[in-house]
Amino acid sequence: MTNNLIKGYLPIRISLPSPEIKEKEGLCFENTFIFVKQHTSTNESSPRTLFVTNTPVYPSIQTSILLRNIFERYADVEKILVAPKPQKKLENANDENGDDDNDTSVED
Repeated sequence: MTNNLIKGYLPIRISLPSPEIKEKEGLCFENTFIFVKQHTSTNESSPRTLFVTNTPVYPSIQTSILLRNIFERYADVEKILVAPKPQKKLENANDENGDDDNDTSVED
């Protein structure tokens, strides 16, 4: 079997209903990928802990409920913690007076 990991994460294709309702076409599905990696630590943490990234965002559904529905068909889900996507600040090289009015945020 070949190594299908991308930066240590396993890509998993999922098909979810499109958030856009198209009356003529009926219910449409979109394919997307989530990326999953087993949590490893020097502490005695559970080997069942996973990191999941690139989770789809649906305005009317909480991310924890969406993840629970995806994963509970494969195993018992004890707990889901959702962390906001980290953002990096770029420092303005021309800003010498410490004024951060022109700071720009970039998402990873």
